[in-house]
Amino acid sequence: MVTLTEKDVQILDAMLEALIKDGRIHSKRINLLESLQERKSRFATTKTDQYSRYMEILGIERIAACTASSGEFNCAVNLPKAQEFYDQGGFKKVYEDQQREQIRKQEISDLELSKLRSDAKLSKWQVKTFWLFFVVAIVGSILGAIAFFIQVF
Repeated sequence: MVTLTEKDVQILDAMLEALIKDGRIHSKRINLLESLQERKSRFATTKTDQYSRYMEILGIERIAACTASSGEFNCAVNLPKAQEFYDQGGFKKVYEDQQREQIRKQEISDLELSKLRSDAKLSKWQVKTFWLFFVVAIVGSILGAIAFFIQVF
């Protein structure tokens, strides 16, 4: 899935609404959409050539079949799929899912880093204390062997 931004979500959801309402979107109709107060803020800052990315996303989701030629584009809706996608939350839900996934990956990364730090501390402690325990074990073994031989012989 393509990584989305908040601006992408606004534009894609507006395109999705227009596709469901009208059945298709044409680059010449963007001006009509921009004239609507609600959608003006969503479409006004995006140039027609930037819509190629949005057309690709609509195609990936199988919401619409988009074609482009000589700077213009045309998208025809796959109404059942588009309506189902819209009813399930549209691109806003996709964006929120991506955000949750990024947070989950960050938490996993933080836990792995924490585990590495703990393992490093434990390894340092084991290296520092190994020789002490080794010497004590050797001395104890020698004293035990001496005590055994004294009692047996």
